[in-house]
Amino acid sequence: MPTTLPSVTAVMPARDDAEHIDAAIASVLEQDYAGQLDLVVALGPSDDGTGAVLERHATDARVQVVPNPTGGTAAGLNLAISQATGSVIVRVDAHCELPARYVDRAVR
Repeated sequence: MPTTLPSVTAVMPARDDAEHIDAAIASVLEQDYAGQLDLVVALGPSDDGTGAVLERHATDARVQVVPNPTGGTAAGLNLAISQATGSVIVRVDAHCELPARYVDRAVR
């Protein structure tokens, strides 16, 4: 009998992370996870082009960008979680790269 995996939303606060965010997003979207996986990025005020990087990624239906006017991490997480559709939330930092099976292991 097949088991249905829960949907997962990764939430990521970001502010002045242009140098690292491509790799962080790729590590989420390239997860070896058989269930539904999407990403919500809360974008704080940035001076380094992070917004432009996120505009490119937002063309992917799995990526949603929400504004985080305060730029605070906690506020960003709350904003991203409020837009999450997954039944499981995974927190991801904009400076990290998740191992390929991270989400699968976390859910199991």
